[in-house]
Amino acid sequence: MEHVHDDALVVASTYPVPGVAGVPRFVETLSEALSSRLDVSVVAIARGVRSRRSVTSEGGVQVTRAGRRGGVPGSGVLSSLRARSLLPELWLITRWLLFVALLARRTKPAVIHVHWAFPVPPLLRLLRALRIVDNKLQYVVTLHGADVLLLDGRLRRLVKFGLQGARSITTVNERDQGAVLKTLPAWKGDLRVIPMPVDPRFFEVIERRSKAPGPFLFVGRLVRKKGIEQLARAVEVSGPLSEHGIRVVGGGPLADAAELRHPSLYLLGPAEVPEVILEMSEARALICPFMDLPTDREGLPVTVLEAFASQVPVIASRIAGVEELERLGFVIWPISDPVCPESIADAVARFELDLAEEPGRVAMVVQQNRELASRFTPTQVAGEFLSLFGVEASN
Repeated sequence: MEHVHDDALVVASTYPVPGVAGVPRFVETLSEALSSRLDVSVVAIARGVRSRRSVTSEGGVQVTRAGRRGGVPGSGVLSSLRARSLLPELWLITRWLLFVALLARRTKPAVIHVHWAFPVPPLLRLLRALRIVDNKLQYVVTLHGADVLLLDGRLRRLVKFGLQGARSITTVNERDQGAVLKTLPAWKGDLRVIPMPVDPRFFEVIERRSKAPGPFLFVGRLVRKKGIEQLARAVEVSGPLSEHGIRVVGGGPLADAAELRHPSLYLLGPAEVPEVILEMSEARALICPFMDLPTDREGLPVTVLEAFASQVPVIASRIAGVEELERLGFVIWPISDPVCPESIADAVARFELDLAEEPGRVAMVVQQNRELASRFTPTQVAGEFLSLFGVEASN
């Protein structure tokens, strides 16, 4: 397959590190898919690894990492700044931005795709003003869930300044698109909703090792917005959760929380994709009691899409991204109030009733969800971004 031979620079605050589990992979999945038509270089932050700069070639993508030994792998910049690691994190961000500037100067990319609202957009606008990068540059900013909260925060003016320098902005859901329009009412550039892709391995045919579904499953970072504490409390008031147990895949600040020390909770720690797929293959259902917090929230949860692709039923709260999936035809078992453990227990009880009385309907739902999830394959999502970049996708 031929490349267009234009350089694309992808800037991300998190990116997987070989051998380090638990780091979100959607930027990697998208970047590798884009490499079918572009020469892609990534500049990313890596926590929990050696501190010096590392440059590797992975999946057809050249990756430059600014790393430091401290911090939790997979944690975002804002989470790390809150975790009393201000000076090390600021030094890491400074080195990361320096790498962005140096690589932009060396490669003269036709496309720069930024996966964070601050402070990369203001830097790139400065590089454009200094003529380090071409004014014809396709400069695209993708805002993920928590990024959009910066639009109403203390850094609003600086973020607004940076975004106005972009040619295009994408968000992962319609709610966040509305927030951008509210902040930039005179915006004249391209503004689209393009969710992140699902790793193609989740679409592979999965053979369940037993006909009877196993325990419930939780996958994600152990942070407040994921609702893991409420889920742990729900075990106390839910017979099915207590009986079948919940396998918890992920790490994070709440890994040592007292609420998670329950005999029906099996803490497995962070896992690589093959291990997550194995857990999905045996899961009774995926439980996602997401919460929108004042300082953090989900965009469009890729974990939910991975479950759909794996034909796993999903019990989830109706945050904006999940509601949008329902409007596309996906079916979930809704949690009305994720803050309330009893509400989580009620959603589980409704799922168990359907599983017992209408197993054919449950099977039909998961099959339908899998078919709908095909719109989130890397090829499909990369095609939308290539169109935005002005690059023709491969047939």
